[in-house]
Amino acid sequence: MKSQNILFVVTAFLYCLQVCQCGEWERAVLDHLFADGRYNPHERPVENESEPIQVTFGIILQQLIDVVGTFLIL
Repeated sequence: MKSQNILFVVTAFLYCLQVCQCGEWERAVLDHLFADGRYNPHERPVENESEPIQVTFGIILQQLIDVVGTFLIL
C-alpha cells in the first residue's frame, strides 16, 4: 500500500511540473496586455455601451479524469 501512495505522489508531482511550465509565458502575455497605457478598465468592446453583455463559460474536467485514469491504470 505504501508503494501505491509513493507512486501517486510522484505521478501528481510530475503532472504539476507539466502544468506549471506555461506560467512564465502566461505572465509575459498578461504583463504585455495590462501594461500601463494599454489597458483601460472602463472600455467595453461593444457598439452600444448601455446594452448588457451576455457571457457564457464552462468548465471541463478532462485533466482531472486523465489523472485518475492514469492512476487506475498504474
